Amino acid sequence: MSLISVNDLTYYYDGSSEPVFEGASFSIDSSWKTGLIGRNGKGKTTLLKLLTGELDSSGAVVSSMRFVYFPFKVPDKSLTGQQLAEVICPAAEEWEVLRELSTIGTDFGVLYRPFNTLSGGEQTRLCCACCF
Repeated sequence: MSLISVNDLTYYYDGSSEPVFEGASFSIDSSWKTGLIGRNGKGKTTLLKLLTGELDSSGAVVSSMRFVYFPFKVPDKSLTGQQLAEVICPAAEEWEVLRELSTIGTDFGVLYRPFNTLSGGEQTRLCCACCF
């Protein structure tokens, strides 16, 4: 367990006089399962890009963790769900992926079918389970 700490985060889009974030500070415990929700255009993707280091800002993002950004590109959609899980989260054991699928109410069968045969919702839930 570790802490993700954001201190005095300020970010402006180039050419904008209005900040997306100004003086934002918060902490997130890495043991939490956390979702980020909000209206379109309010900075959700920008915040995630700041956390992953894809964008630079004033302030500090301190974490010993690697961030996983979702949605991500699936490298080979012909892989089974299980093979894809091994690519996305190579350190995870199968029982951990099964636990996460169970937690979000997804049938384990998604692991044994090619990713491209899963419905859009099944694809999303499998990828989310792998992120968790």
